[in-house]
Amino acid sequence: MIAFLRGKLAAESSGRVVIDVNGVGYQLQVSANTLSSMPKLGEEVFLYTYMIVREDSIQLYGFKTENELSIFTAILNVSGVGPKGALAVLSVYRPESISEIISNEDAAALTKVPGIGKKTAQRLILELKDKINIFPASAAAVETSKEYPGSIQQDAEFALVALGYNQSESTAAVKKALTNHKPPSDVSTLVKLSLKYLIKE
Repeated sequence: MIAFLRGKLAAESSGRVVIDVNGVGYQLQVSANTLSSMPKLGEEVFLYTYMIVREDSIQLYGFKTENELSIFTAILNVSGVGPKGALAVLSVYRPESISEIISNEDAAALTKVPGIGKKTAQRLILELKDKINIFPASAAAVETSKEYPGSIQQDAEFALVALGYNQSESTAAVKKALTNHKPPSDVSTLVKLSLKYLIKE
């Protein structure tokens, strides 16, 4: 089992990165959250990893923090939710937000994740409620919450990256939406407003 990788960022695209570790390129699937934290190409990067071995493939998944890895592995144990679904949840919400959603039994919030329906959301809450601890907000998350209540600005950016837009255009679109419209109260509304500016461009 590969627990982590440290090397130079060799490539990145929507949903994946390649890390050069002493001349060997490791491709990892990542969430929009982790992807947005990547340095410039050629710079050093450290990611926690999780390996899934199947008969026809070996897949590595990368995570910026141990909290994100913990959420990923917990979701994997929920029946009917595979690695793609786990990454989707982590692409829309940060780990501390996910643990709060589970604790508050907010199924509606989980159904905003692409591919997560009402029944799956309820199953996630039922099976994870006693397994996921409340993670303290990181310094970056606290700073973002000062800029915009509830960190929905950052969550909206993560959601847009998960839809295939790059980080810079996602950030620009969210800022335009916040500037030109009445501040929305939820991530879903902010994403819809931001998409209008991406489509125009």
